[in-house]
Amino acid sequence: MGTNMNDAAAALGRVLLSVIFLLSGFQKLTGFGGTVAYMGGMGLPVPELAAVVAILVECLGGILLVIGYQIRLVGLVMALWCIATALVAHAQFADQNQMIHFLKNVAMAGGFLQLAAFGGRRVEPRCPMGEERTAGVNHEFTRGMSVRGKVIVGRDKIRWLLGRHIVPACNSRRGEPQFR
Repeated sequence: MGTNMNDAAAALGRVLLSVIFLLSGFQKLTGFGGTVAYMGGMGLPVPELAAVVAILVECLGGILLVIGYQIRLVGLVMALWCIATALVAHAQFADQNQMIHFLKNVAMAGGFLQLAAFGGRRVEPRCPMGEERTAGVNHEFTRGMSVRGKVIVGRDKIRWLLGRHIVPACNSRRGEPQFR
């Protein structure tokens, strides 16, 4: 897939992950009394606080997923939330419906862990044509450095410092990252 297609797929994936949380969070907000009663019926201590936390995590997490802000952190929080709610609300395995909800939460946690691990694709300007850049590096730092009497600069300096690991660089005519 091309870069634009990957960016679009990642954005659509985040929106699709957010839908269930936005709907559920806003339902909890509009029916706050019922939400508190439900949380109390599940035996949660301080059901009012549990309801407020659920609303905040689901609404705020859903919104942040849609806008793509702090994707790794949001992914981690939402993964933990999915596991916690699976264990607290859907652990009645004798009920097939609850088992399906449990497995749904576990599967969503897996998707959120992918976001936590790899982040969301960012829609940002590519490197200008002909300008070489290395992702995530302070470019003031990439100026010349002397190693055993030899001056090394740019990507070679970074490779030397990182032990010659793969370093992404943007230097193609179309501005797509190239890995060397």
